[in-house]
Amino acid sequence: MEHRTTLGLSILLSTTGCIAASEPPVDAASPDAAPAGPADSAPPDAAEPAPAPAPLTDDPDLADELRRLAAEHGVPALGAATVRAGVPPRGAVVGSRRVGEDDPALLNDAWHLGSNGKAMTAAAVYLAEEAGLLSTRAPLSEVFPAVGVHPDHSSTTLHDLLVHRGGLPDNDELPAAALEALRAGGASSTLRAGLVEAILEAPPVADPSRMRYSNYAYVTAGTALETRLPGAFEEILQGRLFEPLGLQSCGFGPPSGEGGALSGHLATDAGLRPDAGDNPAWASPAGSIHCSLLDWVRFIAWMTGAGPTDAPRALLATLAETDEGRVPGWEVVSQPWASTPILVHLGTNGRWFSTAWVVPAEGRVYMATGNSGTREANEAINAAIAWMVRRDSDL
Repeated sequence: MEHRTTLGLSILLSTTGCIAASEPPVDAASPDAAPAGPADSAPPDAAEPAPAPAPLTDDPDLADELRRLAAEHGVPALGAATVRAGVPPRGAVVGSRRVGEDDPALLNDAWHLGSNGKAMTAAAVYLAEEAGLLSTRAPLSEVFPAVGVHPDHSSTTLHDLLVHRGGLPDNDELPAAALEALRAGGASSTLRAGLVEAILEAPPVADPSRMRYSNYAYVTAGTALETRLPGAFEEILQGRLFEPLGLQSCGFGPPSGEGGALSGHLATDAGLRPDAGDNPAWASPAGSIHCSLLDWVRFIAWMTGAGPTDAPRALLATLAETDEGRVPGWEVVSQPWASTPILVHLGTNGRWFSTAWVVPAEGRVYMATGNSGTREANEAINAAIAWMVRRDSDL
């Protein structure tokens, strides 16, 4: 299913500007896997270790606005953060971890990012390329030599998949063999391998040269990593991205912790109810990652070349190729409040919402999160970003 939403404010979006995002199928009975340890202690293809982060600076004005928006839109908790070049990141979190409970959300709490995790999958692919383990420009038949890749996929590359080209299916277009592979059961990596084999052996469901959002493109990219590196996708990200960058709060599935954690919420006839469900664990390359606001800020800064350590050169180069409207992990839009292209994405698993707007050339980041999957929650986080942009732009 494809989600298409706008911020609804002319200050942020022209009539054509919008965020497009799509999520893996929601499965309340299949919470994602717990974070796994690294496959080894210092893999050469990992991100360069980063120094310890400075904390988010508390932003009282932003907190006041979030409280107003949470009350107006009926969201248990909201979080937001903003970054400008040369200024320490500021943020705020308000509300309750679970609706109706006196358990306040905290600034270092983790939030489910949904499809905003796709940027992390893309980053891991480019780390593997920089280490010489794969090529994002090689045809899929070379990436998956053991798979009988359909001839109509012959010119499709990993880079194509990361910008949603290749004609891969949506949820209701999976070939019968792919559904059979998922029904077979087993570890997530085993399910991914069977699923991807079935998808690539079938013809594309759409013109491979056209951009068409597909979660299975990112599941395929995650599976490519599993063919080149030891461990499952979750272990690969943990050991080669999260740990080197110091993203201690990041993991897979809904947040959890000994001191308590935020809960996602579903809408019911009786109102919101806490719900710990998530997308199927095998879909984690397409969006089952949780992180705190600070760690999400740190990842985006690193990915866009503004962090204390360097992202892969090929990744930084492809993020500058904005003419086609997509780069790996992001949609590209233009707005009157930014002089250069903006990277934007939303994420939801039906229980959470997250949105990020990034202006790499200006060193600006705006992100907001909510622990509810309702349309009202999406409206609240979009309004929070609009407020931050207005404040920074003096509009």
